[in-house]
Amino acid sequence: AFKITLMVPKITQGKQLYGGYVCGNYALNDTFFVGLDSSVTTRSSTTLSDVSVQLGWYHPITSQVELYASGEVNWLGRRDVLHAEMTLSLGRFDEGYIGEAGAIVFINGRWSLQPFYSFSDTHKHGLNSFGIVSSVDFFLAVDAGYEHTYSKKLNQNTLSLGARFTF
Repeated sequence: AFKITLMVPKITQGKQLYGGYVCGNYALNDTFFVGLDSSVTTRSSTTLSDVSVQLGWYHPITSQVELYASGEVNWLGRRDVLHAEMTLSLGRFDEGYIGEAGAIVFINGRWSLQPFYSFSDTHKHGLNSFGIVSSVDFFLAVDAGYEHTYSKKLNQNTLSLGARFTF
């Protein structure tokens, strides 16, 4: 199965960040998957763009619960409106790794919940994130998510709404 997720908008409290997210996953077999993620987040003076490549594992525990874990390589670029150039194109970007673990809990045939935790060392002090995504599946899945991200110098909440296509 191939999954594409489009999440717009991404609204974060405090500095009023807005953005979008696109993700594609491909199941290699009944146990492993690969993925590619990309997002853009902006506020009045700064835009952050990132790309991640991931390898993951998933395992059904029961007919209603699947566990998963993934590792990602992440590249983050920053664009300041005042300078108008993307630092990623100048070779100045932040690179790091992301580890994520979570579960998918199928409430019924159409509704699922996905709690997760992730750690990223892409940023200077590392980022811890935990959250939950609620997904209702019709001809496409509608996802609503909450994520709390924290580190030494960051404490933010993010709400997201999106659509997921599986084919």
